[in-house]
Amino acid sequence: MFKIKNKKAFTIIELIVVMAIIGILVLLAMPKFMGHTKEAKFTKLIANTKLLENASERYYMDKNDWPRLTDVPYTSVQIKAFAQKVYDTTGKEVTLDLTGNYYDIDYAKLSQYIHVPDDNTSYIIQNPVGSVYSLEGLTATAKDRLNPPVEVPILFTTATFTNSGAIGRFGPTQAQLNISYVGTEIEGKVTSTNGVQLWTVPKTGKYRIETYGAKGYGGTFNTGAIMKGDVLLTKGTQLKILVGQMGQFLGGGGGTFVSTQDNTPIMIAGGGGAYGNTDGSPATTSINGSDGFNNIGSGGVNGNAGIRAYGGAGFTGNPTGDINVAKSFINGGIGGFVSSRGSYGGFGGGAAGDSEIGMKLPEGYPIAYFMGGGGGGYSGGGGGSHLTGNTYGCFGGGGGSYNTGTNPVNSVGNADQGKVIVTFIN
Repeated sequence: MFKIKNKKAFTIIELIVVMAIIGILVLLAMPKFMGHTKEAKFTKLIANTKLLENASERYYMDKNDWPRLTDVPYTSVQIKAFAQKVYDTTGKEVTLDLTGNYYDIDYAKLSQYIHVPDDNTSYIIQNPVGSVYSLEGLTATAKDRLNPPVEVPILFTTATFTNSGAIGRFGPTQAQLNISYVGTEIEGKVTSTNGVQLWTVPKTGKYRIETYGAKGYGGTFNTGAIMKGDVLLTKGTQLKILVGQMGQFLGGGGGTFVSTQDNTPIMIAGGGGAYGNTDGSPATTSINGSDGFNNIGSGGVNGNAGIRAYGGAGFTGNPTGDINVAKSFINGGIGGFVSSRGSYGGFGGGAAGDSEIGMKLPEGYPIAYFMGGGGGGYSGGGGGSHLTGNTYGCFGGGGGSYNTGTNPVNSVGNADQGKVIVTFIN
């Protein structure tokens, strides 16, 4: 029988020595291996450059144009920021011409001629000569230029802008807006500038805008206008939104305004005129305000204020009078007031009114009469006036309106504070 001799196992020290030797051999071989790898990558880069230039020339022969991705070129300074080095088709490092125009390649146009390289951010083409260059040592900017980050769609549907609890001649504060819009799509996105609300359009498209002018003081007939229409808005455009407020004691209702930042009007709903012994006058759906009592207090035209004392303010014009008259939209939209009578027009250019008590009037007339303020709007409503002959009424006229939208629907009948509703369509 044969006997099998016991073989001695490797000791731990012997294993460590063997592993150390292997490690040294790997370290000695790595520079040569890495050099070959880098050389192979560079060779592939230059080969692809030649391939793309040849394909571009074939494309030019067929289309009489170079396969540029866009018509907007890069400068040599921009290309220099894309990569550490630039090579021509011979593998020579080059400095690009300062006056040259360089473009990304539209690889879809070359796919019929060649198999397009995977590293498509590494090549540029010069116009009009058609030379193709390769980029080495790409920066993050170069890698991202053909693959811009995907923009997350903004899920905006609708928003309602209100007076946020403010009443009288001044608009809402920032604190009031912040509280009012909690839980809505415009939470934290509206800024108050002296009561005028600033909001930035979240995405480009068609919007349905609805504006409601505020009701004037007293009565039931003196309602605000309701103007609706479709408007194209561009993402990033800032809108100025003034929400009209109801008049307080003989005060006309404020108009509700939507304009661009540079005060180009988009949509305006006039406010109702105030009570003055008889019901006030409603706002109009035309650009001109309506007259006050007995046609003495005439409505404003072409963006101006109503005529006679207590006329409502327009888009551009203030009523004549002291510093307490209503102010136009471009002047802040503050409502007017008469301190001795405690009368306040609504924010949005509504005018204050006045009253006379205990006057000696003809038999059968009331012992007091009240002069209502005109409503604010694109053009202000006329102010209420004194008794004339054997008639009395003294009500204020309603403000005018304005609508640039398509598919307009215009009416009157808002018996409350003003508001603006903006809804994205498509």
